[in-house]
Amino acid sequence: MATKKQGGGIVAVLLLLLLFRKKSTNIIIEPTQPSQNVGADFLVQIRKDGILYDINKTTVKLVATAIMKVDGYKTNELPTWIKIKFGNSFYYVKQGDFKIL
Repeated sequence: MATKKQGGGIVAVLLLLLLFRKKSTNIIIEPTQPSQNVGADFLVQIRKDGILYDINKTTVKLVATAIMKVDGYKTNELPTWIKIKFGNSFYYVKQGDFKIL
């Protein structure tokens, strides 16, 4: 009789473990869609090899090595120049090097 009680206890423990096991959940990760920052006026795409100028529009500061999507800000110089924020700095990009998304 003692073996029957032990066997029933083992079955009960196994059933409890099966009932309370964590169910696997599937997580679907979709490709990120870049969007503009809350303070930005629009999202801007800088083409590969696009040139970023300083605030005075005289000195070349950076050259894009790949397509970049950054925050853009309205200025009185659109469509010739657009002001963008890359990192913590502001730059200007000349027409032909950017596309407003």
